Amino acid sequence: MAGLTKSSAFMYGPGGIRVNAVAPGPTITNIRARFYSPLGEARVKSAMATLPDPVEADALPASTTFLLSDDCVNVNGVILPSDGGWSAA
Repeated sequence: MAGLTKSSAFMYGPGGIRVNAVAPGPTITNIRARFYSPLGEARVKSAMATLPDPVEADALPASTTFLLSDDCVNVNGVILPSDGGWSAA
């Protein structure tokens, strides 16, 4: 996805077409994690304790709205993390 975003931005940017992507982080859904390994469960749970909380799905459209707005007129070829800081951890 990163290559497609950047390549398309490079190719079509001169024609006035901006190509950006949103990289969402953990989102609360009705899908429940199942662990088949006690070691895996322990590792994931300890990592989750130090990371930001997942968000509801309605927190994600603001990132897309920003990229579509005129405030973003000079942004092209960007992959915007909308992950509450997970990518910084």
